[in-house]
Amino acid sequence: MSSSLDPPKNTTVVSVPSGEITEGSNVTLTCMSEADPPVLTYTWIKKSGAAELESGEENTLTFSRIRSEDSGEYLCRAANRIGHHDSPGVTVEVLTMAHDQTIMIAVLVGVAVCGIVVLLCVIWRFRQSTIVATNTKRTSSEDKQVT
Repeated sequence: MSSSLDPPKNTTVVSVPSGEITEGSNVTLTCMSEADPPVLTYTWIKKSGAAELESGEENTLTFSRIRSEDSGEYLCRAANRIGHHDSPGVTVEVLTMAHDQTIMIAVLVGVAVCGIVVLLCVIWRFRQSTIVATNTKRTSSEDKQVT
């Protein structure tokens, strides 16, 4: 009894970490595929310009200290002797340090503005209570003079 031979199928890519990635961190893309006979080669393709990045027996593409220029959509082509199958594209978004600093500055400015508003409200309330107390003392002393 012989089993049927198939080209790769259900090819997918997993990114670790996933989502937004900070510039300078390490990122690994892993390609997974079902194939009989087993996958012989994995080819990594960056869709902008369709450039072949790396081809070989390894199913991972590793970025040490990823840069903003590495942002883009990546796919993996798994191939055996019967045929090949491409994964759907996976988007890698690298945030530059400048972007992170801008967010931090915006948060700090927001906190500072809130602090100033609270301080001004406290000063205003204090002045209002002082004015009311002064007016109450004047009225009280004027009442004593009238009698």
